[in-house]
Amino acid sequence: MGNSLPYFTQEYVEKRDKWIIIDNKVYDVSFFKDHPAPYDVFAKVSGRDCTYDFHLIHKKESIAHKLMKKYLIGYVKN
Repeated sequence: MGNSLPYFTQEYVEKRDKWIIIDNKVYDVSFFKDHPAPYDVFAKVSGRDCTYDFHLIHKKESIAHKLMKKYLIGYVKN
């Protein structure tokens, strides 16, 4: 993709605490403390591909799409 971020296997991401996958991108959300959900949503989806759920809840123009760039750490290796 012409960038310097690493690629991770799905299996590797599944073993990480509070790493999530959205659109084949890996995010480390362990330092994200301002999520408005009334519970720790990231603990529930940790290690999973949550693309469908993310886009179901967060519209394309939402602040979530802007904030997530800060937590991008790599890509899923297909």
